[in-house]
Amino acid sequence: MCDTFIAMQNTTIDGSIIFGKNSDRDANEPQYMLFQPRMDHDLEKNPNIQATYITVPQVATSYATVLSRPSWMWGAEMGFNEYGVVIGNEGVFTKVPYGPPALTGMDMIRLALERTSSADEALDYITELLDQYGQGGRGGYESNLEYHNGFLIADKEKAYILETAGPYWAASPVKDFGVISNGLSIEEEFAQCHPDLIGHALQKGWAQSKENFSFTKAYEDKKYALFTKFRQRRSLALNHLNKNKGHVDMWTARQILRMHEKRQQNKEFCSGSMGSICMHSGGIVSSQSTASMIVRLTKDGLDCLYTGSSIPCISLFKPFWWGSESIFFTEDEHEQGVKHWLEREGVHRAVLAGNIDVLALRKKLAVLEKEVDGLILDAMDCDEAKKRDVALKCAQLDADFARDLFASRLPETKRQTACGGPYFKWFWKKTNARLGQRR
Repeated sequence: MCDTFIAMQNTTIDGSIIFGKNSDRDANEPQYMLFQPRMDHDLEKNPNIQATYITVPQVATSYATVLSRPSWMWGAEMGFNEYGVVIGNEGVFTKVPYGPPALTGMDMIRLALERTSSADEALDYITELLDQYGQGGRGGYESNLEYHNGFLIADKEKAYILETAGPYWAASPVKDFGVISNGLSIEEEFAQCHPDLIGHALQKGWAQSKENFSFTKAYEDKKYALFTKFRQRRSLALNHLNKNKGHVDMWTARQILRMHEKRQQNKEFCSGSMGSICMHSGGIVSSQSTASMIVRLTKDGLDCLYTGSSIPCISLFKPFWWGSESIFFTEDEHEQGVKHWLEREGVHRAVLAGNIDVLALRKKLAVLEKEVDGLILDAMDCDEAKKRDVALKCAQLDADFARDLFASRLPETKRQTACGGPYFKWFWKKTNARLGQRR
């Protein structure tokens, strides 16, 4: 389960484009920031590349990318490339049967970022991949969850929502705000689609006529739409974006990624909820927000904020700019990337156990965040060297923060965090026992 949104130039405070995403995955799934440099490939020696389940032809040159990568997959949940193309995906549930293992939505993100230089190219390329290879395969780390995919694709000028149902798809340009979640959102208005999108729905009896055809109404799996509460999460994001229209910035995006539904507020570590954008696992809810990313796109480049950890409401958003790639991990540093995520996940599990008090943690985080935000704002108009120094310093401040939390074991207060019903506690007992067993 995930939530992804974008605010276009006419809605932001400075005419930039603001992208944000929480990647919601199985609670024990490590996800780390991967830097892949631009590379030239010897196609005679290595004509193919191994994706998660299948191989696809390699290309002569792959572009430099920054990816938020689930540890066991080849692909990525979200990321951007050297040309300022940014993409995030969502698992969506449709009436179309799931096919055999093929490309995952995450594979398609990585392939598009490595091989395209604009949102238009990325949109065309993903639909070509879908047509040539199809989508399929288990998408869960510990679960057997299968799903189709929705994508939010952007560059420095435009953005598209692309949603799929097996081989079928529809795409729509974003005008003001675009928000996608774990269900179809494109209705009657779309600019492009699979040539047999409507015909297939008519043949199956999912639509009655070409007139007023709705992609969502025809292809949506209504059971999953109800279970995932995706419309509730979409409304949370859209309402906050509309409330701040004309003033949206990266801090607005951070607020959205930390949002909880009303019934869960002040109970985030006692119960799971599918209705919160900042998703917490527990009980019947197996998904949690395992990584978060914000990207600000301008004509001159981009700024990125990332957590590199789960649960954004207790995570520090740190900066990245091109030139500071050393703060991320490479393909050869896979184990270090996994270890980094697991160390920070230890803070979350300590909160759940009551060993770290969440209120005291958030007070300390607010103080640190004020310092980091100041460093980010001061560096925005500086040269690459200054930005690199700030990115490295903020990454170190985050590491020190996590280490100090464990060293001090923030004192417990009357508000215990080791709470929740029997099923919630049973869920975390079993989940903790499995943590770190897979990669």
